[in-house]
Amino acid sequence: MNRPLPTLENLYNTYSPMLYGIALEISPAQKEAEEILISTFHEIYKQNLLQQAHPSLCATLIKLIIRTAHEQLNSTQLKNNFTLKQFESTPLLHKLLFEQISLEKYGEENELTRAEVVKRIQEEFILLRNLKEKDVAYLFQ
Repeated sequence: MNRPLPTLENLYNTYSPMLYGIALEISPAQKEAEEILISTFHEIYKQNLLQQAHPSLCATLIKLIIRTAHEQLNSTQLKNNFTLKQFESTPLLHKLLFEQISLEKYGEENELTRAEVVKRIQEEFILLRNLKEKDVAYLFQ
């Protein structure tokens, strides 16, 4: 039996906290993060992503918010210049973005709630940010 397609409101209620957290990791200030989040959901509507089947909607949304941030901010404004290549070193984000495993499937396989999976995603972004800061500090030693 096919599940009904999500509405934009459902997507917003489900994914906006996680996407906003990602936007805050990339953008220099809260205002820019809010604008990136709004633009991302505008793109979802404009591209009619609600009507398209995706192996991993969460992965699509993460990729979209990163792309939107890069389009809206110039390189000097990016607090953390995340690229998809960096996610190869993160277990959960790699599974979501490259292996196309859904958030739900990952949660089931690891006996985690959706909130716990989202928390792990946020932790992996923080790990990436901290690794980048250490790499930069190492260069200037």
